[in-house]
Amino acid sequence: MRNINFKKGLCLFGEIKSTMAFLCILLIFLISTSCDRNEKTSIKNESIKESSIAELINLAYNSKNKSDFIKTCELLSDSLSSSKELICSYVLISNYPDENDASWVFINDPPCPQLSNDRYVFEIIVEGEDSIFIEGKRKSISSINNSLDQFIAKQNNEHNCFITTNVDYFGEVKIRKMGIRLTMKSIGCKRLSIEKWRTFFSVMHTVFSIYESKRDKISFEKWGSDFNSLNHMQKVAVLKMTGLNFQIWFN
Repeated sequence: MRNINFKKGLCLFGEIKSTMAFLCILLIFLISTSCDRNEKTSIKNESIKESSIAELINLAYNSKNKSDFIKTCELLSDSLSSSKELICSYVLISNYPDENDASWVFINDPPCPQLSNDRYVFEIIVEGEDSIFIEGKRKSISSINNSLDQFIAKQNNEHNCFITTNVDYFGEVKIRKMGIRLTMKSIGCKRLSIEKWRTFFSVMHTVFSIYESKRDKISFEKWGSDFNSLNHMQKVAVLKMTGLNFQIWFN
């Protein structure tokens, strides 16, 4: 009977040793993974800190993660609070031949370029959380679409509101000579709140969704396909046809 108990004790001791060995291996693996993840996060954070304002705008605009969005907006606030003059970023069509896609990208262009005539500028000013001015009047974000339609309709009565240009696949076309300027008061202000940044990017998403609808409509009318089904050069042509002139001002 004692012999049997002794064997059981040996078996139990062996199981404990195996369990402890497994736990040690697991602990080493977790520490190694954590260090690797922290190192990657640190590298990522350092690279973000070195980004330009245009790059930070792009990161925040496309961010799907709440904490990443907040972190990027805080970096934007830091960059803007240290500036004492107008900062401008604007949207340019990315159409490099070696790229597989075509899209809108944000770029820096100091000093800020002036649009040819303020009559052709649709201005949106972000004042605070959920507070914006459209063409000098306080309005809601949901009213941007209708306000832009009214602005375009008013422009149609002017003879000089179009420019004539050549676009691949479309030939000689007339494109509306107008721009959208999104302005946020930031220079000399205290640190901008995350809520104000949410309003700012909500306006941007609303404006871009209008142009994306226009982009898709042009694609269907020309090729019977949605924009994402087009090849690179077709996408570039469609983006040019939208006539997007979108400027961001921080002043």
